[in-house]
Amino acid sequence: MPVCVLSCQRLPNNEASSDILDPYVQVELSGAPGDSQVKRTVTIQDNGFNPVFGGGRGEAFEFEIQEREVAMLKILVMDEDISTFTVVGQCCIPVTCIRPGYRHVTLYDTHNGTLHYSGVLCKFSIENI
Repeated sequence: MPVCVLSCQRLPNNEASSDILDPYVQVELSGAPGDSQVKRTVTIQDNGFNPVFGGGRGEAFEFEIQEREVAMLKILVMDEDISTFTVVGQCCIPVTCIRPGYRHVTLYDTHNGTLHYSGVLCKFSIENI
């Protein structure tokens, strides 16, 4: 299953400091023991408002899925700081619920509250085996 991360929008700075976010997106596949995989984008320095990955073409990842019925896709937006990595937002989607095409994935905080207006623009492709 190809996943292409294109950009993020309006990422909140959860810290009380005036530090600007250095975001990256981590895409995790969980499910059957052979399906677990983790991939990540490059870090975009000092842009938490509208980081764009891959020069606007996005960063593509390929996931091999053996058991689609139990697989979950987790999208994490992280802030890379000098010494720490902080979760900015996250979303977890059952693979069977993913539709092909361009999708705006809404982000949630670590307590499962909606981060209004924040999201990740992704392109999903579904390949039947």
